[in-house]
Amino acid sequence: MNYYTSGNKPIMNFPRMNHDDYISDIINVFFSLPDQFSSEDEYRFFKHGPGTIQLGKAAIKEVIVGYAMNNANKTDLIRTVNESLPDADILESELNQDTGEVTIRPLSSLRLENFE
Repeated sequence: MNYYTSGNKPIMNFPRMNHDDYISDIINVFFSLPDQFSSEDEYRFFKHGPGTIQLGKAAIKEVIVGYAMNNANKTDLIRTVNESLPDADILESELNQDTGEVTIRPLSSLRLENFE
């Protein structure tokens, strides 16, 4: 991941005449986050062209639910993780509005009570 400071967000340059430069811009935007998220140790995958990316279930150790995720998507994500990755930990992030600090905590009680 590439982390940027406020005001230095990567941008797409339109119009693009060169396909390779266009793909490079897309990748740069996709793999960039504000520096406030640098502690999350996030991984993203990008595949250009046909086919799929295959990962073994053991490759996913935890899933962090984002603090801004809406409830419908959160429910779907947790249900999918419970069904497909029963050994993965589910965590949730919380944003402190006063400091901008993001904390991560286990989501185990919600996982067991509301989403099985």
